[in-house]
Amino acid sequence: MSYKYRDYQAMRMQYQFGTDLHYYVDLQDRDHALEVLKEAVERTVDEDMRTDDVFAALEYLKGPCQRYGALLAFRDALSIEHPMRRETALKARLSEIKIELRRRL
Repeated sequence: MSYKYRDYQAMRMQYQFGTDLHYYVDLQDRDHALEVLKEAVERTVDEDMRTDDVFAALEYLKGPCQRYGALLAFRDALSIEHPMRRETALKARLSEIKIELRRRL
């Protein structure tokens, strides 16, 4: 079962009234998306990581990121043939994505 981003209804029960539900759900979703990308980087040498989960994480991160360059470059790097070059490119793009997300906090 894949992760459902922006699932405010499911999270409503976990947070008490008066809290900013959308803020916490967005933080949780962002952390999950980054974890999916990090796992893709770690597993890319041995596996094809062009999966629905990775593409869903990239699609979700288009919301919090103002610039899509690093996201598009990450997606493109998934198609690099040589495993070590692919891993190096993905690591660099993941760092750029994290920097972009930090600007938005």
